[in-house]
Amino acid sequence: MTAENETNAEPFRSLFDKIWVISLESSLDRREHIREHLPRFGIHSFEFFDAIDARHPEVREVQQPGGVQGYPPCFRCGETDCGNDECNNFLIPEQIACFLSYRRLWRTVAEGSAERVLIMEDDVWLHPHTDRVLSWVAKEIEEGRLPFVANQKCLLRLGWAECSEHLVCCPGDLRTKSLELLQD
Repeated sequence: MTAENETNAEPFRSLFDKIWVISLESSLDRREHIREHLPRFGIHSFEFFDAIDARHPEVREVQQPGGVQGYPPCFRCGETDCGNDECNNFLIPEQIACFLSYRRLWRTVAEGSAERVLIMEDDVWLHPHTDRVLSWVAKEIEEGRLPFVANQKCLLRLGWAECSEHLVCCPGDLRTKSLELLQD
């Protein structure tokens, strides 16, 4: 999606040549969230990348012998059998579809002309300090402390899912930590 005659605001415009949002084509509510949320941060030029779902034939294909590997020990806890029903040593179809969707998008990026790409998922919620953090990142790049140029691999992880597997801090703590980072 690209809004007519609109480009992305700084720092998005100078940091990223292309912004992709990975999303199931059928996830209309999530796509609407993105259409409403991203412009609030000055992101007007982005494109949805159609993810594949768990029923896609490619998912079944990689589940065949020689495809997806089992992981004893469990990739969540590191144990062979910890007795926790939530632990496992296999990937469920939804996880496989997610990876295959990303792999397709990475290939699209590699075959395209954009040199610096931002990939977001369709349930992203950007933090109010996103532009300040990215401005700091841009300064680090400009001053040569962060290599973020064409033909050099660089992955910037700018967030994580808030769920039981990740540490969640209260909004006050997050705000304090963000401000401390930005003041350094």
